[in-house]
Amino acid sequence: GGPALQGQTSRDFTIPDGGCSIPNTATAYSLNVTVVPHGSLGYLTVWPTGQTRPVLSTLNSLDGRIKANAAIIPAGSGEAISVYATNTTDVVLDIDGYFVPTSSATLAFFPLTPCRVADTRWVTGPLGGPYLAGATERAFPVRSSSCNIPDTAQAYSLNFAVIPRGGLGYLTVWPTGQTKPLVSTLNALTGTITANAALVPSGQQGAISVYPSSATDLVIDVDGYF
Repeated sequence: GGPALQGQTSRDFTIPDGGCSIPNTATAYSLNVTVVPHGSLGYLTVWPTGQTRPVLSTLNSLDGRIKANAAIIPAGSGEAISVYATNTTDVVLDIDGYFVPTSSATLAFFPLTPCRVADTRWVTGPLGGPYLAGATERAFPVRSSSCNIPDTAQAYSLNFAVIPRGGLGYLTVWPTGQTKPLVSTLNALTGTITANAALVPSGQQGAISVYPSSATDLVIDVDGYF
């Protein structure tokens, strides 16, 4: 929880302690990192606790916008990750998957040449228009696309891009048939075209559901499956 992450400081977060049923055996985490800056934020960096802070950024928000970015981060000392910010900001960490040593219970990843699954700017159809209405759920049958995703796929590696019709508070993605989670996949409060990646388990009939807080077009691309 709080307080906010002060500028020019770092803080460790032990991911299995977060109440999301992440095992201590996880060797890496698939995270969505969201910042709510208290002003301009030059950059935020995330890395495994116990290692040297890398000279790179996980995200930037120079204009102080609420912004999110996906990252796969190895588990560090004590199963924790470290976060550093150049300027004071609140930080939200969401998780959509984790990696563990290979066993009979783990899923294998199969990369794909990036392929467009859905685009609401296309003609009206299950994977096309119309655009998404605000505060309304819609399911997309990912496996019925032309991207050669097999029926055995249990999760997808996806990229979501929004073309908002005004400010978009947030967009949430989850497996169809499950309860909508109280997390955001991306934010575009200024109406800027924005993209973010996410690992999403397949839901009923292999579909995923999306919920935008406001009206927007949506593009979904896939680059692999589990």
